[in-house]
Amino acid sequence: MDNLCQQKDLILEKNRKTNYFSYADRRHAYIRTAVRSAQIRSNQYRPLETKDSTIEFERKRNRLERYDRNVTENTLRAIKKIDKIRVNMEERHIAKRMKGKKNKDQREAEKELEQSIHIIKAPAAPPPIKVQVPQKQPEENRMEE
Repeated sequence: MDNLCQQKDLILEKNRKTNYFSYADRRHAYIRTAVRSAQIRSNQYRPLETKDSTIEFERKRNRLERYDRNVTENTLRAIKKIDKIRVNMEERHIAKRMKGKKNKDQREAEKELEQSIHIIKAPAAPPPIKVQVPQKQPEENRMEE
């Protein structure tokens, strides 16, 4: 029995190397694809569950349909709309991810300034002098001119 298993393994290994598959292997693959396509046709096979309708539209792209001019026109129009929708979704996703980036960068800049203020300020620099600027008095007779 053990010898038979070894022979089978050797045959399988040889088949893998030569890209040759036995009739049983091909039959099994054919049955598997037939079952999968039957599931797809009957809507039992759903690999992706998502709210995105564009993926639903693309899922139908490999199915053969009879040529119909109106359907073709509508499909081409739909493809353009779907591209716009997809671009908008990507932009919203990027904007959502970058939403807090401005505040984060501001906080990081403030922290960096606090930590390395000694580099900016000279230790022997004189304190800043405050100069008071006199405010001009508004002229009351401006309206008459």
